[in-house]
Amino acid sequence: MKPNHSITRSVSVWLTHALVLTAALCFFPRLAPAQKPVEVDPSRSNPPRSISQEDFEKLPKREIDLEKLLPTGPPPPTPKPNVLPNPAPGHSASIRTPPGLITVVFTTPEKDTLEIYFPNQMSMGNGYTATMKLKLKAGGSTDALKDYTVQIDGEQLALVDGTFSVNIPEVAKNTSLVNLVDKDGRKVAGVSLPVAQHIPIPESTTSPTSGTAGQLLEFTCPCKGITGANDFVKINGVNMPILASGPGTVVALNTSNFPGITEMQTRFGGTGTKTEFRNLTLKVWADKLHLLQGEGTVVHIVVGGLENLKGPARMTVDARGVVNMGGGNSQKLNIDPSMVAADGTYTTAESLTALAEGSFGVDVTVTVDDKKK
Repeated sequence: MKPNHSITRSVSVWLTHALVLTAALCFFPRLAPAQKPVEVDPSRSNPPRSISQEDFEKLPKREIDLEKLLPTGPPPPTPKPNVLPNPAPGHSASIRTPPGLITVVFTTPEKDTLEIYFPNQMSMGNGYTATMKLKLKAGGSTDALKDYTVQIDGEQLALVDGTFSVNIPEVAKNTSLVNLVDKDGRKVAGVSLPVAQHIPIPESTTSPTSGTAGQLLEFTCPCKGITGANDFVKINGVNMPILASGPGTVVALNTSNFPGITEMQTRFGGTGTKTEFRNLTLKVWADKLHLLQGEGTVVHIVVGGLENLKGPARMTVDARGVVNMGGGNSQKLNIDPSMVAADGTYTTAESLTALAEGSFGVDVTVTVDDKKK
């Protein structure tokens, strides 16, 4: 799709003032009374002469700092993704910014949701690829969303799981408007996304050297934005879904359950790479998922793919909900190579106590100190 954009330009006020001033300077001398010529005694005046190059070189030099003549002050701020005001009753929009993405979530009165994964970089003159994901309430069907469309800068898109591409013209606004539209053509919720004037494109691909199954993989690459039919990300020979791509960047989802050191292959814009990649797997479960006040449970954590560590891996554990976790609800731990079993796994457990009746969650993140290649 090719959204239309336009730029409006205004005539600067100072130019109008300058023209008025020039007209005044040319006009008022004509209104002055004629002056009687003044006679000059040639003997008392200095005869005109031109300065020589030698005398010119002897004149005192004065350097002019051109930067002081330029406008001062910080550059205008880059627009940020924003939710548009005044959604229709029962509708809402929200924005999340995971690594490499701008995730837009639209919610209907029936609590069905549409998630759109945009790249976090868009620029004039370049396209981008994004992904739609329909998430229905329990027992719902896609018919609940069939009367809605997504409007991006005036262009309509049907709500369908999968990727789509957008071209941004050279002359465009610095924001892109994304709206959820109902069957009557009303914009019921919307967001604005930033569009840069220019984004430099890297000359080579930079790939992560480690990642965790189920999490995002972010790449920089010599690509202009739209994902091509021959572009791919593979871990252990298996294609990973590309969620979004923009100028110089690609974001994929790691769906590989193969733990350990393997190979990552990429191809973006005709350029291919092969790098070593450590794929981590993460299993987290609790003995009880719903707790009464004062009741406790144990959360078990098993990390795979840690064999042959050259240094400590880092793990963060964050508990949310009405619980207390032993040692604190936000913990940062080091996994030393000596703590890893022969099969490449590390196992630990955390105790939780409920402050009130209800549910809870535990988020675990593991990173390895491998440098990007």
